[in-house]
Amino acid sequence: MKSAQFLSELLNMHPNWHKSADLVDILKRERNRSDRSGHPVSYVQFVFEGNLDCENENNLKAHFQFLSEFMEVVEVNTRDYEPRILFEISHAGVLLLDTSLENATQYINKISNKLISVFAQKKKANHICDQIRVSSYPLHQFLYNGHMEVKPFFIREIQLKHSGLMKSDKSTKSEEGVPHKKVSKNGNQVAANNLKVESLWTQTAGKYYPPIKRIIDILASICGILVFAPAMLVIALLIKLSSKGPVIFRQERVGYRGNLFVFLKFRTMWINNNDDIHRDYVHKLIEGKNHEINFGTSDKPLYKLENDPRITPLGHFLRKFSLDELPQFFNVLTGKMSLIGPRPPIPYEIEAYKNWHYRRILEVKPGITGLWQVYGRSKTTFDEMVRLDLQYVQSRSFSLDLKILYRTFTALFNTEGAL
Repeated sequence: MKSAQFLSELLNMHPNWHKSADLVDILKRERNRSDRSGHPVSYVQFVFEGNLDCENENNLKAHFQFLSEFMEVVEVNTRDYEPRILFEISHAGVLLLDTSLENATQYINKISNKLISVFAQKKKANHICDQIRVSSYPLHQFLYNGHMEVKPFFIREIQLKHSGLMKSDKSTKSEEGVPHKKVSKNGNQVAANNLKVESLWTQTAGKYYPPIKRIIDILASICGILVFAPAMLVIALLIKLSSKGPVIFRQERVGYRGNLFVFLKFRTMWINNNDDIHRDYVHKLIEGKNHEINFGTSDKPLYKLENDPRITPLGHFLRKFSLDELPQFFNVLTGKMSLIGPRPPIPYEIEAYKNWHYRRILEVKPGITGLWQVYGRSKTTFDEMVRLDLQYVQSRSFSLDLKILYRTFTALFNTEGAL
């Protein structure tokens, strides 16, 4: 029996299961629904590679029978409206709607006990599957080694300790061959994993766009550092002479796919200031309480803090002409940022995010400049800013990047709405 014939017959026998080609459309549809409703969605994948020997006809037929029974057990114990997908003959998956990572783990425990019960009685398998993987969208926070890290989107592999379910409980390795760090959670071993389904949640911009853009980022950041070196030395000296404190302001920001990094700017504030003013402002901005933070008029709104007492006189000047952003060329050079992309948020900002807001940091690296900086800046609401970021995600190309860079230089001389 050929594997393609094998797959076709299984899908005919189980018409409520989808073929793998349907997964991309299903994931995009459910992600958009999750964005609108604010409810999470999780994807659970079962891996059977250890049970399968495609060279052995008898083994293949036995696996066909096993997989058919497996699909039946999963179908009976899954809600009717939740998509079930068969990948070739070595993987099967279930998309759990309105289900968080925690609830997905509970589902895995439940389905594992059912599978063990069924196959233990039939004495048909030494182990049922090799791995169980789960992906959640979005995940607000993830407890990792006792430290709460911001992880809006995180792929992880769950090795369950049920006796008889899995062949082994040994440490797994990522695609790069680096062992995963594990933490105990609800009796399971949880580990980060580069599951390929990750790329299906997000948009792509062509095979050659990311590596070429990275080369451009490196060259442009080196040029930027060399060209602006005299200006940066002067600014550093002025900051040192005008107020106490370090020249460079370092702040933890949320980068690509939730990874935290140290964000660099020239210091524009007095030292030992309180960030409660900015926290309150940002939460109101994200929550859409625009009338409370509009420092302009209804015709010409301005969503930024006016007369912020934390900013030094020199800081006002640097911000007006975006000169405080120059050290970010070093962030670009190290690969934490790109020249063009969404602005990286502060961790406390994403506490107020809606589901669809996360996509601005899930799909591209943060950047020094972007569509929001050249078309909106502080005159747009937060939702409008995110829509501009997502418009860039969906339309990004070298020609669009060049247009944004050109408009960035012209915007430097238009200080209206500058932060």
